[in-house]
Amino acid sequence: MTATRSLLARLPELALEALMVVFAVLVALAVEEWRDERQMHEFADRARMGVVTELRANLDEFEETGPGLLATDAMLREVTQEEDFSLLANFNLGLPDFSSAAWRASQVSPAASYFDFDWVIEVPRAYETYEVYSRMADQVIDEVSSPSTTGVDRVRAILGRLATLTGGQVQVQERLEALLEDAVPEQGERGEAAPSGSRATSTAWPKATPSRPGTPSSTGRRARRMRSRRYGRPSP
Repeated sequence: MTATRSLLARLPELALEALMVVFAVLVALAVEEWRDERQMHEFADRARMGVVTELRANLDEFEETGPGLLATDAMLREVTQEEDFSLLANFNLGLPDFSSAAWRASQVSPAASYFDFDWVIEVPRAYETYEVYSRMADQVIDEVSSPSTTGVDRVRAILGRLATLTGGQVQVQERLEALLEDAVPEQGERGEAAPSGSRATSTAWPKATPSRPGTPSSTGRRARRMRSRRYGRPSP
């Protein structure tokens, strides 16, 4: 009887101890989950910035090779006008070295589920545009290698393919410029400042604002400014 009474008297104390143990376990699990979540967000930020860096490098490639395409276009036009086929020795189809390694790696990493939805929708469009551009480049190469035509007719056929490729080059560059203009680095995306001396690794991706019907979008206006500033259109 005495032991039973003693046990009954200690029941509240034992219940409190058990409750404290359960509480401690839950807190430990919550802290661990919070740490894992934070690490995944940081990993996603790094992966996202890797893609942004890759896009910037791709844009640099297009900016460097664009003038070369125009020079080749001008040379071919001179060939058709002067019928001086010795100029073809200067033919050089310098194409940009476009990379998609960072984007492909990010898609198979655990960080993929932490990317902003708008960002995941917008970025692949740049890579898809490049795939179209790559097919255009293949068509130019096929035309150059084709023996089906000779003389001025052949040069004109190459010029037609090259004009399409130049337009594709402008489209890819417009897409990259629009993406990089909207990819604005932010410090403390989740309310935390970046460590002192380090570069911010988070990238905010604002939602696109739909344009009113009949009103040019800001991207379209920016694209036209870029086209007139960098490339222009080859004279007919």
